[in-house]
Amino acid sequence: MSADSIPYKVSFSARRKRFSIRISHDGVEVRAPLRASKRQIARILKQRKEWIETKLALVGDLPLVPQPEYLEGERFSYLGKRYRLSVRISHRTGMGLVAGRLVARVPEALTAKEQPLFIRDLLFDWYESRAQVVLEKKAREVAASINRQPTRVRIRRTKSQWGHCTPKGVLQFNWLIMQAPLAVINYLVAHEVCHLQHPNHSPDFWSLVEQLCPDFNKQRIWLKSQGYLLAI
Repeated sequence: MSADSIPYKVSFSARRKRFSIRISHDGVEVRAPLRASKRQIARILKQRKEWIETKLALVGDLPLVPQPEYLEGERFSYLGKRYRLSVRISHRTGMGLVAGRLVARVPEALTAKEQPLFIRDLLFDWYESRAQVVLEKKAREVAASINRQPTRVRIRRTKSQWGHCTPKGVLQFNWLIMQAPLAVINYLVAHEVCHLQHPNHSPDFWSLVEQLCPDFNKQRIWLKSQGYLLAI
């Protein structure tokens, strides 16, 4: 599809109430409510055309992030530090940090083609489980400091959001953030916790963010400029 010379694709969702536009190396994606019309989508694209073209130019200047092969010796980030992957044959499978290495324990029966996929799944599960422990602990501690508590802390892998606070007080985090430096993670947690008190981006919201994370702007800029690198 295209509108005013801008190629795009559309994804519809019954849960979505508003339009949003995602720009990536894959192009332009319009995320629309289920019953959105072609005319509404075309109008949104026309209104945001200048912004879209600017973002596409910026994305075009960014290098593509190489796809990992999940092999012995590759390096992966955790809390801002790089760890070399070590593959070991074992009856007990799993992933963990051991003596400064990210150790993947895999069964002997795997073929050369199957092993990287098995390691990838172990890696994903490990990041997700670490995120649940680390981010939930941080979120509840920060929330307690402003006399709030989330109803739940949920970990997911999403394409466009690092964090989200639902109207019901559920905090959601993208586990890919576990690759970022700790200061960036602390900012993200503070940002979402502040939405428990201010469900907007008002001056009061940003004032509370600064109170919880004095260098928030530095970390915010890092996430905006370097976040695309947090991909595995």
